[in-house]
Amino acid sequence: MKFVLILSLATALAAPSAVHARPADDRHFVADAMKGDNSEVVLGNLAVKRGTTAAVRRYGQMLAKDHAQHRHIVSRLGKRPGVVPTTQLSEGGQHARSMMLALHGCQFDTAFRSHMIADHREDISKYRAAASSAASPAVRAMAKATLPVLRKHLRTGQSL
Repeated sequence: MKFVLILSLATALAAPSAVHARPADDRHFVADAMKGDNSEVVLGNLAVKRGTTAAVRRYGQMLAKDHAQHRHIVSRLGKRPGVVPTTQLSEGGQHARSMMLALHGCQFDTAFRSHMIADHREDISKYRAAASSAASPAVRAMAKATLPVLRKHLRTGQSL
């Protein structure tokens, strides 16, 4: 599955039409995706350290790993429309990190689960829109290829 995802993204990134000018919406989406990945990696790693159950820790590990891989893809994709790679978290990620740093035990697990469910629902909506309406074929392909992973993250969070 990962090989197919990487192969399809590599093909989209190599497409000549992906190199030319992109509208600001594509640049904004890619920049937001990068910040979202940064947030998921940080919060996932926080769950690995603070989660009280093995399931929460495994979920955090999965999120950190998957979003670190995705961040690499988004960073490469962002170079073409002029999106500067960043380690900055999304606004929601910054807020969630601050809130979760103050929590321990079951309160942490509950807040982490709730945030991830809401965040992945929102991400799925944004990626679905980009998959159908982004100006760049590379951005559309990346968004479409990412949706199954985001859906898996949502299902896993809901099952905790």
